[in-house]
Amino acid sequence: LRNKIIGTPLQITEMAIRLLYKVTGGRPFEMNITMFCIFDALMQNAFNQLNVTHNVERKCIIRQEDVRRYVDIFLQDTDRKTLYSLSRKDIVAMYRPMYSLSLSPEQRNIINTILDRGFISEDEIGPVDVAYLKKLLIIQRDPQHKTYVIRGMILANILKTVREIFSGQNEKG
Repeated sequence: LRNKIIGTPLQITEMAIRLLYKVTGGRPFEMNITMFCIFDALMQNAFNQLNVTHNVERKCIIRQEDVRRYVDIFLQDTDRKTLYSLSRKDIVAMYRPMYSLSLSPEQRNIINTILDRGFISEDEIGPVDVAYLKKLLIIQRDPQHKTYVIRGMILANILKTVREIFSGQNEKG
C-alpha cells in the first residue's frame, strides 16, 4: 500500500493498514480499492467543507476509524456507490461468475461450510480443493486451529450474497 501512495497527497496510519488488511484478508484488489475509495471520500468531504470546486494539493490521512466507517457502509448498503463508483451490487455481480462457474460443487460446499460455520477443519477438505481456493485468494489457513477461513470480512459478506443469488437461481431452474 505504501508504494502505491508515494507521490500522492495520501497518507495512511499503521493502525489503518492493519485494519484494512484484516477486513480485506490481505486481498490486493480489495485493499487497493478500499483504500482509494476512503481517500476519495475523505477528499470529497474536505472539498465540500471548504466549498472548493477544483482539485487542491492537500494531504489526506486515512485513519483506523475511516476504514471502520467505510467498511460499515459497504457491508450495510447495497445500492450506495462505494467502490470506484461501483455499488455493492456491482461488486457482487463481479464475483458471481467465480462462485458459479469457476468453483466445482465440492469447492462451493467448502465455501458454504465456511460461510455457515466461520471455518472448516483441515481434515474436512482435500489438498486439491485447498490449493485451488488458496490460489484464488478465497481462503486462508489458521494454523493455530488447523482450519481454513474466508480471507476477510468483505469477501465473506460478498460471497454470502452471491451464494443467496446462486441458490435462488438453481431453485428456479
